[in-house]
Amino acid sequence: MTSENDRFQIGRYLTEPSIRIVASEHKKEYHVHRKVLLSCKSPKLNALVRGDWNESKEGVIDWTEFNQDANELFLTFLYIRDYSGPIPEHCAIAHKENGDAAQVITSLDD
Repeated sequence: MTSENDRFQIGRYLTEPSIRIVASEHKKEYHVHRKVLLSCKSPKLNALVRGDWNESKEGVIDWTEFNQDANELFLTFLYIRDYSGPIPEHCAIAHKENGDAAQVITSLDD
């Protein structure tokens, strides 16, 4: 659950520029605050957001190889540091295999 202190911290993201994430085979677009992506401390996400890569320059990250539900769970976790509601069955399998979201985020750097 999001603490009161976390709610105040979220406010600092709202004035920052966002980056567009294109996700799943349906190419659903998400506009995500850069600082939110950087908050998970992933060197790979840091490179996508701040690095000298096309994603950083163009402000678009292509995650079309990932399932839409998985993307939404990941982004929800980044914003509120919690999941509210059940994990969809096809994501639950990955969740069970990979552990909690922190492990999944950390595994991005492997």
